[in-house]
Amino acid sequence: MADQSWDRLGGQWKLLWGTARIDSMPNAPGSPPSVLRIDFPAGFIGGSAPGTEAITFRSSRTVYAGFWWMASDPWDGHPSNSNKLAYIFAEPHGSMSLMMYGTPGGPYELRVFPDWHGEWLRPNIAEIPVTLGVWHRIEWLVIEGSPGDPAGGIVRWWLDGTLVGSHTGVRLAEGPMTEFRLAPVWGGAEPVPKQTSDHFFFDHTRLSVR
Repeated sequence: MADQSWDRLGGQWKLLWGTARIDSMPNAPGSPPSVLRIDFPAGFIGGSAPGTEAITFRSSRTVYAGFWWMASDPWDGHPSNSNKLAYIFAEPHGSMSLMMYGTPGGPYELRVFPDWHGEWLRPNIAEIPVTLGVWHRIEWLVIEGSPGDPAGGIVRWWLDGTLVGSHTGVRLAEGPMTEFRLAPVWGGAEPVPKQTSDHFFFDHTRLSVR
């Protein structure tokens, strides 16, 4: 569906709100020397993303997203423990998010939260912590169950080539998936300010749907 090297903005991707920019990073692991950079300035209020890149696609029941990502070091973690990276939407039925989860200061791990049922999907295969200031390769697969079987969903995610979470029998949205977002929402609804200026970097991003 998409194969984005982040050498430019635009194309299939749309900046929904905020700001994002292309930065030069010759040692980027996916498609150097350009990466997508989203800045969190000191004083940024939690509950939203400073910038969001999105791509829509045909109604699909299987979505695979793979991308390189790095959080700046140090990182001012949100007091809700939630530092989101990406979303999959099934409009108008809601979304699920992939996030760096952990108390401020870490350690951090990758978790998924489907807001259709409000229960965390935690790593259940391998415990691999997120390392700040280091590029990580992230892969995320979501497969909806057959119609009439709302508890038949499959959600899996990988960190640096290792499967860390694999959940079956997940209740997903009633409708098909239609949009993917690189949406680094800092926290939930808690309106607390960021204490330091931090950054998320994204490198080569690949999306497949069916």
